[in-house]
Amino acid sequence: MRINSQQYHAARRRPPAIQYTQAKVIDFGLLTLRIGFGLGMAVLHGAGKVASAWAYFRHGAEWDLLPEVALLGFPWPVVFALAATAAEFGAGLLLACGLGTRWCAAALAFTMVMAARYHALAGGIGEPAAAYGVVFLSLAIAGGGRYAADAYRFRRRPAPAQPACASSRR
Repeated sequence: MRINSQQYHAARRRPPAIQYTQAKVIDFGLLTLRIGFGLGMAVLHGAGKVASAWAYFRHGAEWDLLPEVALLGFPWPVVFALAATAAEFGAGLLLACGLGTRWCAAALAFTMVMAARYHALAGGIGEPAAAYGVVFLSLAIAGGGRYAADAYRFRRRPAPAQPACASSRR
């Protein structure tokens, strides 16, 4: 029995519904990672640093992050502590929303590398910070997916159609 080329290619092709479903599953996985790790970073780590920074600037209380940043050897500990606080809280919230996903994830990955380095210098265990760093680096590479606000902000729109008689008017 002979089959023609159309039947051959139809048999080899995956149904479009399966391809679409796989893409949706991957995008849903990226959504889950973004929301889980972004909100986790903002709420569990960044919010405490924001409260400590507020107490430091408003009431002159001691800020626990300053000696840690100074141990890492950064020249202006207050500036870099504020940058770490903004990265953990602000970038964590933006990452959960999917705004600037790659930039926020890259900033958080760098912050987690520095946190792992601090724990290694202080004699502690930097494994959780390194694991967070790997997740954020993966999100920086992969992007936010279809369900990120970036996808809606930068999606391609079709070019406006020109009237059929536009070229004949010249």
